[in-house]
Amino acid sequence: MVKKGHHVDYLSETVAIETLRSGRANFVISLPIFTKKQIREFVAQGLLLPHKVTRHVMPSRPLRINVPLTTLADPTITQEEANRRLGEALSARQVDRKPPGSVVDGRRYEEELLVFAG
Repeated sequence: MVKKGHHVDYLSETVAIETLRSGRANFVISLPIFTKKQIREFVAQGLLLPHKVTRHVMPSRPLRINVPLTTLADPTITQEEANRRLGEALSARQVDRKPPGSVVDGRRYEEELLVFAG
């Protein structure tokens, strides 16, 4: 569709319906919603899914955590120690809580956001 000059947005169902009703969109393509179990089964079978289909919505989504994965995936420490280090790194930083529907860096989020500074 993009190659043919159409604009594509990925929107929540609520925003997509509002956009369609207001006339700001001509049509909406709704993608199926899969459970975590179904996603795991697809992965086990080597199946590929369309962009955005596997997105999980969490009650609060943390953004800009910026903790090196090497810290969290260090094989010489326990998961508890990795969690402790993550908590320590995050608790020292300011956090800006944003309500559902907020836009950060050009993307709209359905869930509450916890945007970490620094």
